[in-house]
Amino acid sequence: ASTPPAQETPVPLAPALICLALFLIAAAALLRKSNALRWAALTGGFVYFGLITHTMLSIIQAVQAGLGHVPSFVKNPLWWAILVLTFVSALLVGRLYCGSLCPFALVQEVLHQLTRHRHPLTEHISPDIDRKARMTKYILLFGVTGICLVMGNATAANIEPFITLFAGHGSKLALVLLVLMMILAVFNARFWCKYLCPIGALTSFAGAFSISKIRPTKGCTGCGTCSRICPTQAISTDAQGIPAADPAECILCAKCLRACPEKALTFGCGCHEKK
Repeated sequence: ASTPPAQETPVPLAPALICLALFLIAAAALLRKSNALRWAALTGGFVYFGLITHTMLSIIQAVQAGLGHVPSFVKNPLWWAILVLTFVSALLVGRLYCGSLCPFALVQEVLHQLTRHRHPLTEHISPDIDRKARMTKYILLFGVTGICLVMGNATAANIEPFITLFAGHGSKLALVLLVLMMILAVFNARFWCKYLCPIGALTSFAGAFSISKIRPTKGCTGCGTCSRICPTQAISTDAQGIPAADPAECILCAKCLRACPEKALTFGCGCHEKK
């Protein structure tokens, strides 16, 4: 008797399609400057990536990819969907995942929003210290990646607080780091993202080459509202007060676009850039 042909394993596309839908909601929130849509994307990322699947963009993923230890798309379509959509969107629009889909982003923003009016502490670190402190995440990125590549495994990359929070595993040191980052988020918006997140450093590299950016138009009066309201202090101003958003640090929350009193900020590829 002839051997029956082997049946092909069906590809479970639902996780990848849900991931794509969340990215589309986040993109729509940015393009429509909608705070409600952005919080819908943040909530969706928190629930689906964090609570349901425990699958998040992580430096562990990047290290595994570098070591050649990657799952097949058939076995883990969500792993591939998050990785590909994050970096494709970063090159097209910027750091969409970091700003509106990362589960830990919602945790940090909720903590900050709930308590910021009760703690009269300074929101901003001095520009010089801030600039130097942001380099820490790049040091962690290269340091952790280098150690993992030498060791041949991703053990050293298991330092991210959101893995401890949502996946429920990690050392005592990792738990201490999680608690510390949540406390610091109360006093400084998205402290982990700005200064320590190694995967955030990696998306910053991609975001720096984004073809779309936030730019001032001819109607900009240099009032400085956008730079004051930016939660990650990604907007600097020149001597005339004209703003420039750093795409490597911008998380595309669109707060500046909504807050501009002259509606003189635009997001796009540069066709409306101020001359």
